[in-house]
This record gives sequence, C-alpha cells and structure tokens, in this order.
Amino acid sequence: MNAVNEAGGFVGAIFTSALPGNLATAIFAISTIGQFFCGMSCVTSMSRMTYAFSRDGAVPG
Repeated sequence: MNAVNEAGGFVGAIFTSALPGNLATAIFAISTIGQFFCGMSCVTSMSRMTYAFSRDGAVPG
C-alpha cells in the first residue's frame, strides 16, 4: 500500500508500473491539463447559458 501512496494514488501507481518514469509523468500531466480545460469549458458554457436565460426572462429573479 505504501507504493500506491508514493505514486500518487491508484492511477499514479498504474501509470508508473506500466510506463517508464518520464512517460508516466507526461501522460499524467496531459490528463490533468485536459481535465482542467474540460472543467473550465463547462463553467464557461453554464455562465453563458445562465446569462442568455436571464436576458430572455427565463430565470426567475
């Protein structure tokens, strides 16, 4: 269980056991950056949709 904690959790342990060190770090970084941008696109689309609904009178208040 100690190796799992040092590798950054279960996903980190899988990456580091299946891939060489630098490649595992690169894939983990690309995945993290992709998740960040997907989250930001969700926030952006929701703010635009809320603005459009409130502009058209569909959102109460």
